[in-house]
Amino acid sequence: MKTFLSLLFTFLFIPVAQASFSDLPESDPHFGALSYLEYEGVIGGYSDGTVRPNNQINRAELVKILVEGLGKKTKSSHKNCFPDVKEEWFAKYVCYALDQDWVKGYPDGTYQPSQNVNKVEALKIILNAFDIEQGTPSKALFKDTPFDAWYAPYLERAKQKNLTEEAGSYFSPSNSRTRGEVAEMVARIMMIDYMDDPAYTDEIGAEFQTFLLLLRLRKDNGVTTELRLKKELTMSARDHAKDMAENIGDMSHEGSDGSQSWDRIKRYYDYPGRAGENVGKGVVSKYRSPYQAVKDVHTNIFMPEPHECHNHRTTILATCLKFTDVGIGVYVKDGKMYFAEDFTTGESSVSTDNPGMAVPEEYSGSKYDVTIDDGGEYTFTTVQGCNNDRVRLEYFIDSGVYLDNDNCTIYELSINPDGSSGFNVMPDEVSENLLINLNYTSNIYGYT
Repeated sequence: MKTFLSLLFTFLFIPVAQASFSDLPESDPHFGALSYLEYEGVIGGYSDGTVRPNNQINRAELVKILVEGLGKKTKSSHKNCFPDVKEEWFAKYVCYALDQDWVKGYPDGTYQPSQNVNKVEALKIILNAFDIEQGTPSKALFKDTPFDAWYAPYLERAKQKNLTEEAGSYFSPSNSRTRGEVAEMVARIMMIDYMDDPAYTDEIGAEFQTFLLLLRLRKDNGVTTELRLKKELTMSARDHAKDMAENIGDMSHEGSDGSQSWDRIKRYYDYPGRAGENVGKGVVSKYRSPYQAVKDVHTNIFMPEPHECHNHRTTILATCLKFTDVGIGVYVKDGKMYFAEDFTTGESSVSTDNPGMAVPEEYSGSKYDVTIDDGGEYTFTTVQGCNNDRVRLEYFIDSGVYLDNDNCTIYELSINPDGSSGFNVMPDEVSENLLINLNYTSNIYGYT
């Protein structure tokens, strides 16, 4: 059971999500894909600030996006490779794609660069560009896509990896692709490639969109500390999100095996600094995606005042510790979404944006004076208690509080000797010598 003692509430400022494109609201079905490709430098939009997600894309535009987005180098010799591709702006892209066997052209020998690319043409070109092997179809995947059609091996592999959005009985292979639809396919490939996932899921999409949300939150709250998505942290966060859903059944920083975030992170990554973690849960449905559930948790959650440390807000905004790397895990079970965000710092852990509380480097049980960002000062005593491998702190006001065996169910801040930290419920049995004093003019709070 959570214990909140005279909580100080404040909202994290959550802006209406908007990519840098003026015509791309968050309600657009391809907002996540286009925002991710913009972040990765694959799509830059037009000179007027638009991205035009619903515009059809032609064959020249598609290969340009792929060549530039994948960082491929064209040569001066990349020209005059088709009768209708000579030295135009698109020639170097089309001719590079021809050299790499991404494209072949039409039976009449032309490329037809200005022609809108249809679904199956886009599928072949994109999968070839990412060097994805063709499948071996044995049956039709849609009523209008024969299993022996020239494009069937590409469609088979795309279906296996969940790269296309079509889920009904018909695929409409000759229909043109829009810029948003192409972005969706490319983004899905890049996401699963980054994590070595076998196929795309909505949970994977939610993880990457949540990372972009964290970047927006930092930017819109004036935070300059860099934040990077790290594969190893994502693996750790995924483990815990799944554990909460499958074994714990609720939010918890402690794993079903008794592990804490720093234990789980170290299974994948021997990080040099300190660790932090946010966890949450929400509801998903046919009309409510996993990412929408994650975003609502970030929007609606109550948090202690910004100058306090070790809560969701300060972890995201690097208020106290300069978290520079993050991994996000999202797991859905029975209509409930669980997520974990695992953060680590670099070598220098105190935030330069807002130093906040500087956690001491050594934990010997002596008294420390700590200055926080609002100019107040408080002292605390660290005492070994409950578990011998941790140092435990609790924030209290007005007078010293004695924690005995009958009063140990409040939340406390658990700090490992290596500096990693998190909130946990104190065990039922507490060492009798656990006496923590804190003098500070604020309200009492506990938070997890």
